[in-house]
Amino acid sequence: MASQIHHHSKQFILIVLLSSLFYFTVDSTSRGGWSPISNPNKPIFVVIGKFAVSEHNTEAKTNLKFVNVVKGDIEVAVGAGTEYRLVIAAKNGGVIGNYKVLVLETGGTTKYLSLFSFKVNSALIGGWTPITNLKNSTIVSVGKYAISEHNIQAKTTLEFNSVVKGDTQVVAGIKYRLVIAAKDGIVVGNYEAIVLDIPWIKFRKLFSFTKL
Repeated sequence: MASQIHHHSKQFILIVLLSSLFYFTVDSTSRGGWSPISNPNKPIFVVIGKFAVSEHNTEAKTNLKFVNVVKGDIEVAVGAGTEYRLVIAAKNGGVIGNYKVLVLETGGTTKYLSLFSFKVNSALIGGWTPITNLKNSTIVSVGKYAISEHNIQAKTTLEFNSVVKGDTQVVAGIKYRLVIAAKDGIVVGNYEAIVLDIPWIKFRKLFSFTKL
């Protein structure tokens, strides 16, 4: 009996903590409509994301492992609770995919969570999207990585100059298709590189590197 009381006591503390976090996360302007989450790494959203994965594993007899919350929205309905519409990255074996979940939080002092939907987020998986800011630090970093990795693989001495243009595609991570200007000796040429970047596990891989 003592251990059972202690267990419920810990649950109550967690619920109070989540309630406090939520109070400081949502302002009055978000009531009555969906409001984008500005920081998906906040503890309350991570807890909701982990709950969704755990509940889905129980219901569908799967073994997904939570990675992180990619993005999401919340809606506060007076008297009905709070809805969380999240895009979650989760690992299925060795493959990381994105899943769209809908979780409802209800209750007063004691909060209850219910999973309403859990599905592969096909809206995020699709065609190539042009990169609008080629000087973005991540884009430049991926471009420099492609040159460095090609030099190692092909035993060349290309020097990164700039990213000329590029596109991104959301898969189990982000795929970059970049046209990179690089110097070979005194000659500057353009090269197309395709790189897969999975930032939440700090993984990058060069798939192709071709002179244009």
